[in-house]
Amino acid sequence: MPFLSVSLEGCAADHGAIGLIAPVGITTDRQTLLAFEAPAGWSTSLVTEQATGQLAAILRGPPDDRPRISYRFDDTAGALPAAVRQLPANRYSRPSPSLCEEVAALTSGATELTEALDRIVAATAAKFHYDHPDRRFTDGTDAVPALSCGLTPGSCIDINTYLVASCNAVDIPAVYFAGYFFPEERGGITNDMHCWVVTWAAGLQQEWDIAHHMKMGKKTIRPGYNPKPGRRYAMSFGRGHHYAFADTVATLSHFSEPEWLMPDGSTKRARLTARLDPH
Repeated sequence: MPFLSVSLEGCAADHGAIGLIAPVGITTDRQTLLAFEAPAGWSTSLVTEQATGQLAAILRGPPDDRPRISYRFDDTAGALPAAVRQLPANRYSRPSPSLCEEVAALTSGATELTEALDRIVAATAAKFHYDHPDRRFTDGTDAVPALSCGLTPGSCIDINTYLVASCNAVDIPAVYFAGYFFPEERGGITNDMHCWVVTWAAGLQQEWDIAHHMKMGKKTIRPGYNPKPGRRYAMSFGRGHHYAFADTVATLSHFSEPEWLMPDGSTKRARLTARLDPH
């Protein structure tokens, strides 16, 4: 049973944090969550995401402690949470009028939803070059905008946000998943989150990882769970999470890693190393 540990490189005192907020993890049709373990000696309070029912842990411990969080999974299929197919629209998934017009024109004449989806995936890939920009193309917007001609810098987060909103423009169910990907060549170590998209066009479930195709230099995007060799584990689904605790609400644009939790409910990204023991 795979054991996944996440070690933080700093401590709460470095950031003026009151503790951590961490995803508890989820069960999907690719994995079964068996256990979530808080850092030794830390207190744990579970809080519920307001729209989807996903759980997060509010963790508090010694301010100079460098905590480690761990998860245990089974690689057998579980059941996707019902909320996966019932996500409310928000600024990260709602297509703008201009994006709706663009996708309608793009998919005009498609005889099947699967054909429309293939066009959307290809068009999304053609909009981006892989990068980690300081400013995201969705910053300051209340819906996902259409992108003008030329390539837009974007990471997996940006690419998958655009894909989900484009699918929503023509009522193709699509959900953003976030978690960890452990590349085969790194021997069970990663230092960053990853995300991907699951779609259901005409009832056919498919998984898409455009960013990995880009990083491998592949121009044709194919569905598949691990187009790049490695292993992945989902921690959450959807974007725009809200977790109420005490007298405030922690708001996260997406949720895959523990983040330092500030007294006002804001969060700061944490430097970390995630390790996977596949046995």
